[in-house]
Amino acid sequence: GYVIALLLVVFLHLVIGEMVPKNLAMAAPEKAALWFGPGLIAFARVCGPVTVFLAACARLVLRVFRVEPKDEVEAVFTSDQLSHLVEDAGQAGLLDAEAQERLEDALELGTRPVTDVLLDRSQLVTVDPAVTPRRIEELTVATGYSRFPVLGAGGVFMGYLHVKDVLDLDEPDRAVPQRLWHRMIT
Repeated sequence: GYVIALLLVVFLHLVIGEMVPKNLAMAAPEKAALWFGPGLIAFARVCGPVTVFLAACARLVLRVFRVEPKDEVEAVFTSDQLSHLVEDAGQAGLLDAEAQERLEDALELGTRPVTDVLLDRSQLVTVDPAVTPRRIEELTVATGYSRFPVLGAGGVFMGYLHVKDVLDLDEPDRAVPQRLWHRMIT
């Protein structure tokens, strides 16, 4: 009886407690956050005092062994050190030039003003709501972009389309269904 109960608890823990929530969060992160967020917040509030108590006990035990407790893990590398690592890896031939440039740009992004990376609205390649899959493919070939903002009447952004979502559509000359539009997060 004990073994069966243990196996059942382990099975339920793995499936219901780990695998299902992980897949739900990956499949629909926004919906999962809206569904589970309030419950997790309530759980955190209820268990907060228990967590504080357990952390205090752990600090006490560490002090008995003369170990200085740390609340945060320190960063292993500073951004300057990471930049040097990327540069060294590129010089050693471990990264191709394109990968090195992408990494350097990503590390530099945190220090650049937003205005340096924003495009002026007039420079955006937008599509109208009646755009066809064929037109999206043509724009991708012509511009090299894979995402296109959908610009509605009055200059209002209605969402965006990704080329990968329209490649398999059966009717390339009919408007892309609105269900394939992605919400713009502002």
